[in-house]
Amino acid sequence: MTLSANGIFWNMIGAASHVFLGHTIWVLAPGLVAGALLGSYCGASLGIKKGNKFLRFIFLTSASVTGLLLLR
Repeated sequence: MTLSANGIFWNMIGAASHVFLGHTIWVLAPGLVAGALLGSYCGASLGIKKGNKFLRFIFLTSASVTGLLLLR
């Protein structure tokens, strides 16, 4: 729980900073929040069902594909 609370705390600090600095596009915010919640739920469910090795493979694959697309 401590690690989760720490992550939530720093995410809230980051969100508050972006709001304060005016970097927030409010029209996109609900979709981003919904996507983050859905992704967290699905990732946790997959982690429980498939295990850490499977999640590591998925993460490294998606990070590699994203990196390659950014280099194009």
